[in-house]
Amino acid sequence: MHYFAPDELDWQDLEQGYADWLHAMLAGSMTRFYDTLRWPGWKAKVAALS
Repeated sequence: MHYFAPDELDWQDLEQGYADWLHAMLAGSMTRFYDTLRWPGWKAKVAALS
C-alpha cells in the first residue's frame, strides 16, 4: 500500500499489503494514523458539516 501524505506532498510506502491495511483501519487505527494532521476542535467542525 502507498499513501499520499498531505504534510509532505509525496507518496509513502506503508510497508504492508492491502489486507493488513484494511484490517488495521477497521480495527480503529485510522484515528492514530491521522492524529498528527488533525487540529484541536476538528470533531465539532466536522460534525457541523451537512
